[in-house]
Amino acid sequence: MSSSPVQTSLTPTLIRFILAFILCVIVVQVAIVLLNLKMPSAMGIITLVAALAPAFDLFARTTGRVMTSGEKVRFSLSVAIITLVINIATLLVFTYLAMGSISLANITSYLGLGQIDPFFVTLLVGLGLVIAFVITYFSAGFMGRGALKRLAKAK
Repeated sequence: MSSSPVQTSLTPTLIRFILAFILCVIVVQVAIVLLNLKMPSAMGIITLVAALAPAFDLFARTTGRVMTSGEKVRFSLSVAIITLVINIATLLVFTYLAMGSISLANITSYLGLGQIDPFFVTLLVGLGLVIAFVITYFSAGFMGRGALKRLAKAK
């Protein structure tokens, strides 16, 4: 059941993460729109962590181990980029639906930020990448070990 780190592909784990993350984003956005709620500032982190669980579970079940340091770096970088792309796409869709067109002014207005400097937007995107990377990297260890423990109990 174990495979060497060199032979392990992260593609199935990334696909599982993408599917779980898209599902989480859709559920959150639908709930916010239908219930007319404001999105809590930590919702991005909650959504990320919720989507990581099935991905680490799949990795542990298929390999019988937790990710190596190199796998964690590759997976975390991939997840950070994926979450950024999905979140920006979601933001653009909802801005378009609410405002009728997409521009930086409309996006910041939709978010309730008012006028914002493009440099600041770039800084926020970079910070989002770093936060997603760090959360994913450190979650890989304890969530992977948790998945292995659940797997051992099931046997």
